[in-house]
Amino acid sequence: MAFAATHMRFALDLKDEYRVRDVKKYIAGTIYPDSRYVTGLDRNLTHGEDMLKPAFARDDFRKGWQVHELCDMVQYFLFTKTVPALAGYSVSGWPEDKWLDFTAAKIVEDVEDAQKYDIEFCLSCLDYAANPNGENIEDVKRYNRAVIACYHRKSAVTPGDIYEFWTGLGLGRELGGKIKRRTEKLLQDAESVAAIGAIYDRIIASYGAYQGYYENRVSGDDT
Repeated sequence: MAFAATHMRFALDLKDEYRVRDVKKYIAGTIYPDSRYVTGLDRNLTHGEDMLKPAFARDDFRKGWQVHELCDMVQYFLFTKTVPALAGYSVSGWPEDKWLDFTAAKIVEDVEDAQKYDIEFCLSCLDYAANPNGENIEDVKRYNRAVIACYHRKSAVTPGDIYEFWTGLGLGRELGGKIKRRTEKLLQDAESVAAIGAIYDRIIASYGAYQGYYENRVSGDDT
């Protein structure tokens, strides 16, 4: 759900809670799930509630991976609840308009989050890569390099940088153009932009409640 800058910021904020020892593996783990866009893995192999089981986070790489999934889920529900431009959408299903609007919102948040922490430190961790699903490790490394190129040594990341990141990884220009136009439209909606700007603090304030809810679901105790 979220993009790389948001994911790495969230991972840093949860690092101590997760008792991380190897930060490099942890940060590489938190961006790993979206490498599927390069490796071609089915989404079910990199995303899903099973990744939120306590036993899943058995090493620092998988701790980062679990934090990725938690961030995605909390961000999605807060988007639907607090961002006016997204409020009319059902929580299920992904028609194109919904996908475009949520992608635009993710871009707006990512641009904001990229300026809020030491992103260069996180990027320095991405020389580590792993392939827990047996995918081509060179494809995972290519994804990591693309993340570095997108965010490295920029005074301010722009929506255009993120657009170029995804088109560089194979997103079609036609679809990329739709995302670009939808992002430009969203940026004209001051109320929604302000709500998106407040999303990260809401994620930090509320992720524990969502974490407990999903841990109960995946353990079979949906009470």
